[in-house]
Amino acid sequence: MGRLEGAYEQVSLRLGTIDGRLDRIEDKIAALRDKIDGTRDSLVAMMDRRFGEMDRRFGEMDRRLVILYGLVIVSIVVPLVGRLLGHA
Repeated sequence: MGRLEGAYEQVSLRLGTIDGRLDRIEDKIAALRDKIDGTRDSLVAMMDRRFGEMDRRFGEMDRRLVILYGLVIVSIVVPLVGRLLGHA
């Protein structure tokens, strides 16, 4: 009987050590998950800033193209109107 109690204590001790190791592994995994989440959040914020800057630049290009198209149309229409009215 004493032998079984000794074996039980050994098994219990080993299970306790395994449980402690698993707890430490879970803590490390949680820390890595937090680190990954922080890195992901930083990357998403950086991408949002960059895409915002790109949107602003494309908006500026659109405005410039509208002005350019307007100038091209005016430069075509003005001589045509002049010819139609007999000024040229």
